Amino acid sequence: AGKKYIVKKNINIGVAIDTPDGLTVAVVRNAIDKSVVQISEEIAELAKKARENKLTLQDVQDSTFTVSNVGSIGGILSTPIINYPEVAIMAVHRMLNEADGMNAKNIMYISLSCDHRLIDGADAARFITKVKGYLQDPISFLIR
Repeated sequence: AGKKYIVKKNINIGVAIDTPDGLTVAVVRNAIDKSVVQISEEIAELAKKARENKLTLQDVQDSTFTVSNVGSIGGILSTPIINYPEVAIMAVHRMLNEADGMNAKNIMYISLSCDHRLIDGADAARFITKVKGYLQDPISFLIR
């Protein structure tokens, strides 16, 4: 009781970056207004700045949702910890090759942690299903 929550209009994606000094979260601002290529380029720039210890305060503030790529360091499954004051975080894990008889396919786990005081678990599951669909068919994301 008495708690207040702020609904943000901007979509500022926090990106977890592994640096020699530890993990940091840099922010891609207004991600909804950028192409996948623009976001990728911005993440590369932020990662470079992070590893050179050159991030500014603005580079690390105001994220609304974080994505952590633990697969880049070999992680295959994790439970990401929510980056306050956000209410959710998604972790992407390492791609694995799974053989099923004569067929081989790549699989990858995605995990989502969310604050159930604000996010309904069924909505979170639908979100992950939508992300899965986009990863399995990236063209559907690009032409949406």
